[in-house]
Amino acid sequence: MIKDDAKKIFFINSPIISSIFFIFIDSIPFYFFKQYSINTQFGIIIIYCWICMNPDLIRPIFILGLGLLVDLFNNQLFGFTALAVSILLFIQKKDISNLQGRNFKITWIRFFIFILIANIFSSVIFKSLNPDIIINGFDFFYTVTLLILIFPFMFYLVYVLNNKILYYVK
Repeated sequence: MIKDDAKKIFFINSPIISSIFFIFIDSIPFYFFKQYSINTQFGIIIIYCWICMNPDLIRPIFILGLGLLVDLFNNQLFGFTALAVSILLFIQKKDISNLQGRNFKITWIRFFIFILIANIFSSVIFKSLNPDIIINGFDFFYTVTLLILIFPFMFYLVYVLNNKILYYVK
């Protein structure tokens, strides 16, 4: 009985738990060839997936807090990710089919467009605020490619967790 209640509490709170977990994973630097540090952006991916899968599960105040955590741990422009994911949440709540298409390829392409625009915009803002910053094209390309390759696995994880939530809510 207690075990079932603990499972229910865990799965109902899994959007917040999984988001915070992947944001903390994001704060750990991953190195490629001992020189290049990879910016994984798992936190943004998992938040995007939850917004895409079931935007009613995460409240806007939590989205704001999670976005600020992503910015804090990833050395991003403070508030940029929070603004981007909040806009995504409101777009998705207006029409559930905006981010998620009938075919997964459409969802994947929409994620690619979002992450590409977000990273370009973030780089432009960083460069305009500090002209001494050098933006490495290899890091940018590698980060976007890595995010696109990881997205299906993260989306599947969120899909499984969302189904568990629906099971325990009913």
